[in-house]
Amino acid sequence: MATEEYLSKFIASGKRYHELPDRFRVTVSEEEWRRRVKDYCIIRGYSWVASAAQTACSEQDYYEELMRHYRSQKRLFPYHLGEYVCRQMRLSPFRYYTSILVDSMKEDAPYDSIPNFTAADIVRIIGIGRNEYIAVMVQAKSKKLMWRMNRGIVKDLLPQSPLNIQIDPWWVVHVVNLQEGEYRQLDPTEATVCHIAARPGGARYADLNGMAVRQLYQRGLVWLEVPVRPEDHLSIPPLEGFVSNKTSGSTAADPLETLLYQIFVAASDRVTVGKLADILNVDVPTLRIAISMACRLRFCRKLDVGDDGSTMGSPTALAGPTGQLDLDAMLRSVDLGVEPPLESAHEGTAASSGGSGIAFVVDAEVTGYLMMGALTPNCKKHSVTLFEGGRVYGAEVIAELIEELHASVAMSEGFEGEMKNLVAYARSLALVLECVRACAGGRPIELLRKESLASMPAPQAFRILSHSYGAVLPITSLAFPPLPLSNARPESPVNYGPTPAAQTPWLQLLLYSSTGAGPASLVLAAGQQLRRLPAELDAGGATHALLWPWDAAAVRAQNLPIIVERQFLLYTLNEHLARTAVLVQPLALPGGDGGRGGASGSHSQLTDAPSLVTIDVPLPLAPSPAAAVQAGRQQQQQDTDQPGHGAAQQPEGSGSGWNPFEDAPAAGSARGSSSTNAAQASSSSALPERAVGYFPDGESQEVALPPGLASALQRLGLGRSLGFVRLLQQPRAGGGSGGSSESAWLPLALWLGMPMAPSPLCHAVCNAALAADFLDAPARAAQREGQAALTAALAEVASRYGACSTGFAGGSRDDDLGSYVDRPTRNLRFASGVLSPADDLAPVLDGALLLTAAAAS
Repeated sequence: MATEEYLSKFIASGKRYHELPDRFRVTVSEEEWRRRVKDYCIIRGYSWVASAAQTACSEQDYYEELMRHYRSQKRLFPYHLGEYVCRQMRLSPFRYYTSILVDSMKEDAPYDSIPNFTAADIVRIIGIGRNEYIAVMVQAKSKKLMWRMNRGIVKDLLPQSPLNIQIDPWWVVHVVNLQEGEYRQLDPTEATVCHIAARPGGARYADLNGMAVRQLYQRGLVWLEVPVRPEDHLSIPPLEGFVSNKTSGSTAADPLETLLYQIFVAASDRVTVGKLADILNVDVPTLRIAISMACRLRFCRKLDVGDDGSTMGSPTALAGPTGQLDLDAMLRSVDLGVEPPLESAHEGTAASSGGSGIAFVVDAEVTGYLMMGALTPNCKKHSVTLFEGGRVYGAEVIAELIEELHASVAMSEGFEGEMKNLVAYARSLALVLECVRACAGGRPIELLRKESLASMPAPQAFRILSHSYGAVLPITSLAFPPLPLSNARPESPVNYGPTPAAQTPWLQLLLYSSTGAGPASLVLAAGQQLRRLPAELDAGGATHALLWPWDAAAVRAQNLPIIVERQFLLYTLNEHLARTAVLVQPLALPGGDGGRGGASGSHSQLTDAPSLVTIDVPLPLAPSPAAAVQAGRQQQQQDTDQPGHGAAQQPEGSGSGWNPFEDAPAAGSARGSSSTNAAQASSSSALPERAVGYFPDGESQEVALPPGLASALQRLGLGRSLGFVRLLQQPRAGGGSGGSSESAWLPLALWLGMPMAPSPLCHAVCNAALAADFLDAPARAAQREGQAALTAALAEVASRYGACSTGFAGGSRDDDLGSYVDRPTRNLRFASGVLSPADDLAPVLDGALLLTAAAAS
């Protein structure tokens, strides 16, 4: 394996065979070396002139082999090699794509076997999409005998000439090597066009006779170049005409497709091509090839060209494929457009060195709901853009999406069953986007799909996030690992979601110990096997148990917690402990439907969901209604004592249009006034004892918070965080104080981010976020400080009871962007409000702890 890596490095550096070290020449013959060099360059689509391929084979052999490889893999036409492929080989995109269609139809392959971008270019050039492909196949198979004898008949059923494609004025026209007979058949206008286009560098389409160019293109006598310069600015419009053919291995077969998807996520009208290459960590010429292809397919637009093809605010000379770019100068220059002014000096270095946009991050589940057929066509258009391109951005586009979501909700109010989830997600998404837009202060808002960053290395994904965004708000249901952000880096966006450690049971243990309350819990380290259940799990009243694995992917758990019946608990624990540590919580749950339908988002994997009653309290915690009324009365009395103060009660921006949060508490309606600040200060001094929570079905109820919960959230830096804390109902023995029969609630778990379901919970979190103006400068600074405090508290707990992460880190400067989380190295028990080691479990355990054994070895 090491030999292969070294050989690849030698090929990339352009070494010849005689320049290899002796030990490598012994293992690889010269003929094998030439084959490796040629294959390496062909797979990457390199030009023969500018690569090591010229040392391995002739130019003609190289390009013939390259086109055979491209055709077999159904790759995009190599427009960047048009100087040889189009000019000398006389191969046009129309002929190339026709051969791909014929090959696929001969093999009776489905339309989905054609990669996405290749299929999109075929539609643009030939006009054959999914329906046309199926129609041609049906027509060919109807000629039964001819189809069995000669499947090549499909070629006669395909179009015989290319479509009249759209050509932008700034595209460059080149002429192929004409034969004498072809030249004699040209009319005077066409001959003039050919003379001009035959000059070095070609000629712009705007400077030529458009009709003559199109006639020459139809006959394959000219080819088109889409020039892209390092100083160009780009925009990604909503994807229209995209073909979704998800084929396994298609992106791996064509590196250009992988780069195109990364461009969809990272490109912005505030970033030049040269800066984008630095963000994506690719060389500028390769990125220009990919952007040229995206512009050709209409999935990308250049912003610095006029309708006549002239450039605006940039040099007029077209940069060649080997044009040099001073990246250092570009990084020093201010080329990110006009950004909104900073609200205060609290922004500091982080704001000046990072991005200014606001990203709301969703997952594939939300995207899938939005792509269902019950929404409006324009809403589905944006959903396809989010699914394929990875994000939706632009003020007008976001505004249109919000309007379409509201229209879809109004149109779908009568839905029942599973379709209600579709309406709920559409409503929640509209609410969140409007909340973010109301708090963004004019900064750009983007809707980002997490999976679009999953295939990128963590440093590359961090560069994209830090350059484009100043704050990132994910949904609470994002799967592990979280986004690669680091609070220790000043340029990192403010993260309103969890850190890696906060997505593990470490956060629950920290919450329980800080609050002094929580369900009885037992932590079992990985690598052990249970002979029998420990006493606390085998108690007579325990009927079920909640399992929270440290590594949910290792045990293939998609929904947490896992609810297991007692008779299956021993087997399930041993299965899980072979792969990961587990937090176990015994519960005495009655069967049937006596409760409110189970834990929201939790599904039993071994039994029907029992009546586990939970309620979700939105964060940040709001004061109880009685406390809010009392604070309002006190502030009103203060206002009456201050003459002329009433003029300051008008909220800023009132009358600016419809606000979906106008039914929010009074504290949110005047978030910019001094009275509101005083009320908030008054309420913060008296932490809330009661709050309104939401059941999984969306019904609300005011509950008494566990004693110490509000103060614990403040100490852990979660006082300004968005999300919700889930409380578990525990009936009180003998009733509540003062003869009350109210049930007691214990903290069960905490999620950070924006919940999407149920919709009333999402609305409540949006109200709290709007009231706190969570995106202004002081709030973002407080969020960054709070997350630093939470990270330190989690690290302290993990270091006390878990393995030291420095022993497993690779020592890289990007370790802080990784998703490694310390695992417990000893068994723990939480009981009576105290977290302590459980060293008395030896009689029921076999085996050795995985991490302890690894450290000893």
